[in-house]
Amino acid sequence: MSQTEPSNFDNLIAQIDASANGVQRDRGTMFEEVVKSYLLNEPAYKNLYDAVWLLNEVPVEYHIPRQDLGVDLVARYRDSGALTAVQANTIEAKLVKPPSIAMLPN
Repeated sequence: MSQTEPSNFDNLIAQIDASANGVQRDRGTMFEEVVKSYLLNEPAYKNLYDAVWLLNEVPVEYHIPRQDLGVDLVARYRDSGALTAVQANTIEAKLVKPPSIAMLPN
C-alpha cells in the first residue's frame, strides 16, 4: 500500500465520520462498537475475553457505575472471570494507541 492510499482503518473511520454527521458523541459510540467487535473477533482478544460490553450494557450484577468516567467498554477475562476497563479513542482518523486496559475490582 502506498503512502497516499487510505488504510482499511482510515476507510472505516471515514465511514463512521460520515454516519455521525458531525456529532462527536455518535462518532464515539460508533467507534466503541467497532472496538467491541474487534475485541470479540480478533483471535488474540477473542481467546482472552469471553464477554465484552459497552458501559451501558454491563450486566447489573457487576455493580459497574453507568456514568461516563472514561471507561468505554468492560471485558471479562475468559480464564478468571475478572473484569477489565477499556477506553477507546481516535483523534483525526488515527488510532491513538491500542485500547487502554485496566483491571476492575470484582
